[in-house]
Amino acid sequence: MHMSRQGLKSFAILVSGLGFLSSTGAESLQWNRAADSVSLKNGDSTVWALKIQNGDCKPCIHPLNTLDGFQLSDYRPDDHVWHTALWFCFKFINGVNYWEENPQSLLSDGRTEVIRYQIKTSDDFSAVIDMTLSYHEPGQPELISEKRRIAVSSPKSDGSYTMDWKLDFTARRKVVLGRTPRIGEPNGVGHGGYAGMSLRLNKQTLNWRFLDSKGRADSHGKNARWMAFPGNTPEGAAAVSLYDHPSNPRYPNSWFIVPGMPYFSPAFVFDRSMKLESGDHLKLFYRVKVQSHTPDTDEIESEFRAFSQIKPPPDTTSTIKAGRRFNLVELGKTIATNYACLECHSVDREFEPGKQGPSWFGLIGKSSPHRIVHEYGKPIQVQVDDAYVRRSILEPTANLAIRQHDPRKGSPFLPIMPPYPMLNALEIEGITAYMKTLNEPSNQGPLTVWRQKELKPIDFNDPNEITVGDQSRVFRIAMADVSTRAISVGLPGGYNYIFDPRSFSVKKVWQGGFINLAKERTGRGRGFNEISRIDHEPVEFQECLIPLGCKGPVDLSYKDYLNDRDWQMKRFQEDLANPVPFLDQAPDEDFQFLGYLRPKNNPPIFQFRINGVEYDQQLYVESDKVLKFHFKTRGADQPIRFQVREDLCQSVESTRGILHDGQLKISPADAQAFVVTVHLKSPPPSPISLTRLAIVSSPGKADHEAYGPMAAIDENEETYWDETNHQKEYILNIHLPFEKTMNTLTIKGWKHHDFAPRDFRILLDGQVVKSVQNARYTGNLLTVHFNPVTGREIQLRIDGYYGGSPTIRELKVFHQ
Repeated sequence: MHMSRQGLKSFAILVSGLGFLSSTGAESLQWNRAADSVSLKNGDSTVWALKIQNGDCKPCIHPLNTLDGFQLSDYRPDDHVWHTALWFCFKFINGVNYWEENPQSLLSDGRTEVIRYQIKTSDDFSAVIDMTLSYHEPGQPELISEKRRIAVSSPKSDGSYTMDWKLDFTARRKVVLGRTPRIGEPNGVGHGGYAGMSLRLNKQTLNWRFLDSKGRADSHGKNARWMAFPGNTPEGAAAVSLYDHPSNPRYPNSWFIVPGMPYFSPAFVFDRSMKLESGDHLKLFYRVKVQSHTPDTDEIESEFRAFSQIKPPPDTTSTIKAGRRFNLVELGKTIATNYACLECHSVDREFEPGKQGPSWFGLIGKSSPHRIVHEYGKPIQVQVDDAYVRRSILEPTANLAIRQHDPRKGSPFLPIMPPYPMLNALEIEGITAYMKTLNEPSNQGPLTVWRQKELKPIDFNDPNEITVGDQSRVFRIAMADVSTRAISVGLPGGYNYIFDPRSFSVKKVWQGGFINLAKERTGRGRGFNEISRIDHEPVEFQECLIPLGCKGPVDLSYKDYLNDRDWQMKRFQEDLANPVPFLDQAPDEDFQFLGYLRPKNNPPIFQFRINGVEYDQQLYVESDKVLKFHFKTRGADQPIRFQVREDLCQSVESTRGILHDGQLKISPADAQAFVVTVHLKSPPPSPISLTRLAIVSSPGKADHEAYGPMAAIDENEETYWDETNHQKEYILNIHLPFEKTMNTLTIKGWKHHDFAPRDFRILLDGQVVKSVQNARYTGNLLTVHFNPVTGREIQLRIDGYYGGSPTIRELKVFHQ
């Protein structure tokens, strides 16, 4: 029998060191000991249990439950049998796999061995678990030893409890703690980066949502102080949170998140491997908190502040100090690598032909030398100091360095470096510190420059950000690339979508932050609102399930309008001149959007009518790969039909009806209630755009709120290139820093088939490689393939366009 919510509220205060429950009928807590486990029981239900034994074993907590017995953790699921609920595990030690296990033996290539353990339980139902572990290959000497302590608190009156994990590793030999490489690294894959403290969750929590210390719902690969995972249970609400202590190396760590499992981990080697010399210590400290309600960010942040005040015992022998400080030089080197600075700048003593920028070796060090540069075409002398480096990063074409070697010695470098305004002051200081180390010994800057990380207060959301709690949120607002009558829906669990009343179909699905209403609230409704400025990712979904009338898809676009005053005035004049009254422009079928219902604890139900048949449609997003459309209909006396774009998804299944030749047909008897499941395609690996370091120019003049030609490649869809309307030809020049081979170009216009390039030629080094006529976009994305060619000067010559001009939000060039 589970403790009820009322029973939780009646949980007794601890008295005289003895834990007991009040006499309201709630059942008492008790310990249960076995040979290889200890568990805390609440009546017949388990609260938590430790699984452990001497020998080859990865100790873990399972089940990890709420106080009233709802199971949070998942142990050895079929998809990953080595996932053991709440546990810690290295991925690679010196290249040997300690993570994955043989499905039959349940042993890894590298062994985690429990040498000894001790469990102390208390009358107040707290516990302390101490263990000694050894990491080694079978039959080989120990590489790492570990002292681990898990301190479990007694349950509180609100049904919450905590587990503090303190892990102290000592390297017995030189080791490298590695992980599966990530995309962008040699042999990198999309699932690379995991290792360390981990929690695999029960499938019943698939509709729960992640929330991190920066207010983001999608935190994969991002730094955060803590991660919360709240949601609903059959008994009410619950949450499990994981806190990263400020003393941990690389704090705040990058998180590895898989919502579709669900799984999360503060992966301390996510960004790069970690090396330990023999005798080095690595100390990690985490807190796990289980709650029987949904905490708000203030409550979670308060818990973090209390946890962060706990000081781990000092380490007097470690060469890796686990405090909140970090090496500024290492930060700068990482940034220089990530931003591809070293493609253009040499860091070697010897001259490297082909580099498109000045060498960093000897440029700045302990002293600040003087150099001649070109400032707006004139030679001047400048001091190469921190301020000079900063200006060169933020305004790279203000001072052009002079070449120091033949064949063009004495001439300035080309102004091809883009500015990097996204780098903050600390990151620029890191790059400068790294540059100072690239010197002869007499002028070399320090190899270690420590900086202290400051704990920042909680980052409250932009007031225009609309966040989603434990109930769905629905907004009818103007969004780009869809009908301006479209309705945006935010679901608990971090998934969001847009329903279009123009076609009675779902147009767009994304994961992470919901929407930002800055335009709605500050622009008097002019302009398009945005998907959340909090990090988000599109789900690989394209409109693929479309209700049909007698003559084809539903189309109520005659009611639509552009959120643009000039267009509205033009449309108003056209309507005045049109002899057909507005209402008579409607389709000659009975199409009617009827609104929506908002049932508690469930997604909204959209209602519409097609030729006398009333439909209820409810979408459940089970993961970024599975969408389930629940339908109910009333009044059908003929089969109902849907167009199914099977080419846009992996597969489509329906509990009723027959799917044939792209059309789902359901008889009137079966149409009363049915479910259509759409399995989405896995996205192909994202290639790196060759325009990432390009310089873009155009002879035209920017129009209205456009940002100039560089906006076409800045990887920010909120900025765009646009020029004066109705020109005969528009030209966009893209200069690459190196010769590159390419065969694909993509364009995102202002809006789908509205203010976007239509007819154009692609030229490379003056030669036409592709001509495009009547370009057809998919979801406002145009992909153009051509035979592989090599060059560095790309030009678009546009002489036809949708709308008044060929606006480009993003242009990318690839070799696929």
